[in-house]
Amino acid sequence: MLLPNGGTLQYNYDADGNLTNFIDTLGKTVRYVYDDNGNMTEWYDQNNERVVKNTYDADGRVTEQINPNNEVVKLAYSTGKTVTTDAEGNV
Repeated sequence: MLLPNGGTLQYNYDADGNLTNFIDTLGKTVRYVYDDNGNMTEWYDQNNERVVKNTYDADGRVTEQINPNNEVVKLAYSTGKTVTTDAEGNV
């Protein structure tokens, strides 16, 4: 994508149409990793540092996220609402 200031943004996709990386105007790459079901499992920033790691259930819902500090957030689902639990087990 050509920007009005002459800079470019580049978006790259895999064969399934998932965004695999984004290259900004400075040439820095943000990268995304997917599982076989097309769920985004990992996201890496411009310094190749992991931003988040996701785990999914059989219904494709995020059940756990791990942040850059390796803190775990667990998510549980029930009919009509989402319940989230932090690393200490707080709702």
